[in-house]
Amino acid sequence: MSRSCASLPSPSTAWDATSLAGALKAAAVRRSAHHVGPLHAVLVKLGLSASAILATSLAHLALRCGLPQYARDLFDEMPRPDVVSWTSLLTGHAHQGLHRESLALLRRMVGSGVEPNGHSLSGGLLACAGVSGCTCSREGNPFQGSQDEPAWSN
Repeated sequence: MSRSCASLPSPSTAWDATSLAGALKAAAVRRSAHHVGPLHAVLVKLGLSASAILATSLAHLALRCGLPQYARDLFDEMPRPDVVSWTSLLTGHAHQGLHRESLALLRRMVGSGVEPNGHSLSGGLLACAGVSGCTCSREGNPFQGSQDEPAWSN
């Protein structure tokens, strides 16, 4: 088998959350775009699409493969995205050069009541560095202000 992660186990293979997590990670490392759809199908077939960890891993795979809309669609289907899900999505967008989209996600994250952690803020700074004229202001607590106007702006 080549390093390209040439094929998934056959449909008769007994999938579970652990094997699916491993397959998602392997495909993401190899940026294997042709595995996004089949792995998503396995996740749905097993009834694991509500798993924040697996859904976030699948969105991460989609972003690594240059499929940001697929990742956003997966994210939008999550019942209650947590800080890890938000951070994965916004940093993935920043790494893909989608800086404004990344900052918009950070704003949505704060507006939704999920408090960014250091990794989230690092992703926001990476995005800010890629946007000409971006200002990430901090006046007192960066999370003060209305839900409509978080302290982060571009």
